[in-house]
Order: sequence, then structure tokens, then C-alpha cells
Amino acid sequence: MGGSRKRLSRAVVQGMDFSPSCKDKKKTIDQSVLLCCKLFISESRNRAALDAIELTARLNPETIIVSKFEDQAYNRARYTLV
Repeated sequence: MGGSRKRLSRAVVQGMDFSPSCKDKKKTIDQSVLLCCKLFISESRNRAALDAIELTARLNPETIIVSKFEDQAYNRARYTLV
């Protein structure tokens, strides 16, 4: 799996133009930030709280709920937001 990641990373970098003649693209690359947030909720029986989290994430066009895990046996939930 590590080899495929390296190939993917090289392909992504090779596809980017960092030359000075490409200021608009470089500006976009410099200003782009990818953040990942893992949000753990200890009270997953509170459906209103979970719905509020999901609604709030959907209101921001730059936020995506990548995964949601609910563990009902332990009354907890985990969201991965990017």
C-alpha cells in the first residue's frame, strides 16, 4: 500500500504547476488547506444533538462528513469531517 501512496503523491505533485508564470494557480494552492476533524460524542442517544451536528456540517459548503460511526452498545458516536 505504501508504494501506491508514493505513486499517487508523485502524480498529484507532477500535476501541479508551481512556476512563477502561473500565479493564480499558485495562489490557490498556497491558500488551500485540508483539515480533518474527528468528533467524538459520548451521548449518542441524544438524536437532536447528532442531527444538529450533521446539519451544521452540511451548512458549510467546504465541510464533508466523510464517515459516521455509531456504537449503540457504548452510547457513543464518531464523525470524521473534512
